[in-house]
Amino acid sequence: LSRRTQPTSKSSGCYIATLAYGSYEAPEVLMLRQFRDDRLAKSVAGRLFIKLYYVVSPHVVAVLKNQFLIQKLIRVLLNKFVAKLERLR
Repeated sequence: LSRRTQPTSKSSGCYIATLAYGSYEAPEVLMLRQFRDDRLAKSVAGRLFIKLYYVVSPHVVAVLKNQFLIQKLIRVLLNKFVAKLERLR
């Protein structure tokens, strides 16, 4: 993997969530980044998922950037996941 496609810090972006919510600073995006940093990054499987995500997601976003119905569907699905994260707090 090139340096550009790997997460470089805890503040690395959530490409698909940012596309779905329209802002890198949306509360849902912040919660998903926190989940990545606090949960996923602590296991081998989680770190592998993160690496794969950072390879694939920029390409997914490029394809979906003008597909507003698909973005809405992604947002609906992410909302369900974010709601589960909120209940676990």
